[in-house]
Amino acid sequence: EKQPIKVSVYKDRGYLAFIVLVFIFALCFFQLFTTIPVFFKENFKLSVFFIGMIMALNGVIISFFEMIIVFSLEGRRPSLHYISFGLLLVSISFLLLNFPSSHYALIAIVSMVFLTFGEIFTMPFMNSWWIGRSQANNRGQYAALFTVAWASAQAIGPFSGALVAEHFSYQSLWIGIGIICVLLAFFFRRLK
Repeated sequence: EKQPIKVSVYKDRGYLAFIVLVFIFALCFFQLFTTIPVFFKENFKLSVFFIGMIMALNGVIISFFEMIIVFSLEGRRPSLHYISFGLLLVSISFLLLNFPSSHYALIAIVSMVFLTFGEIFTMPFMNSWWIGRSQANNRGQYAALFTVAWASAQAIGPFSGALVAEHFSYQSLWIGIGIICVLLAFFFRRLK
């Protein structure tokens, strides 16, 4: 029986572009666990307990809604469509952090809700996209590059976000991430 031809992941230019976009998204996303809680404490003057509750909200929403949403949407439209939509939600969540208001707790909660639903629409469908693009005999290569993109962003993202906030401002960081996520939404759609 003939073995299927093993195409190297490094010859799949569309996937390499996808990996760059995933890496940039992950740089933005990883602000969730580091820069955002510090911002809530320093700028919004929220208590550590309340910040913990807002961060926990992320996990609660995911546990209740992610599987339902992914199961009901998968296969209806291309994965890149959902990824782009999720990126727009993430963009809104970061831009909301600059919203002029004295109701900081409410802004923090609403921003987290948008960020969490953005996460639900991006991450599972990113996985679906690369799995669908690979074959059984080269899936390990595809998985490895995907993992490297996330791991690299997790190492660089929090540090780079903190640097931008320190040398410019949190406002510049949130606007920058908001714009980057809108551009990423456009480029993910272009991958089609």
